Amino acid sequence: MLLVDMLCLTHKLSDRLASRDNSTQYKDDLNQLFYRLRSIFPRSEFKDVSLGDLKKNLWEKRAELQGLVKFSTYTLRDDEGMTLRANTAVTTDDLAGSERIAKSLAEFDTDSAYCSDSNVYFKIVAGEETLKEIHVLLNGEDNEFAVTAAITEEEYEFVLRQVLEHN
Repeated sequence: MLLVDMLCLTHKLSDRLASRDNSTQYKDDLNQLFYRLRSIFPRSEFKDVSLGDLKKNLWEKRAELQGLVKFSTYTLRDDEGMTLRANTAVTTDDLAGSERIAKSLAEFDTDSAYCSDSNVYFKIVAGEETLKEIHVLLNGEDNEFAVTAAITEEEYEFVLRQVLEHN
């Protein structure tokens, strides 16, 4: 079974968990899921993958990815807990197009700063036309992302490919 196939299957199974999500039960339910599937998917064969590089890479490559990614929020945090958050005024705006935002974030972005969360939209395009924007939250646990609305399996696979490719 291919990794992407396994991830899609895991996504389908964890969708049911996510619909019951609360801060304590979700992790317990996920552990229970792995326990039940231990003969097929041993938990020891899975490792958490940080999405820190994804958040950083998407922002650093924002100019070349403007046809693929739109940013609505981007938050930097340093080791002292100080944060700098950039937000768009309306959902149709894109932070990547603001030179002032880029300069502010660059000023704050030191060796000890990292992106703690970001809201992005992955764009499905055909030619010059954007067919759909899929809102993805890059926050929570370091290895988690969330799609904010119901999407098709093909759309989820598209998002997953972007996450894997840019991480």
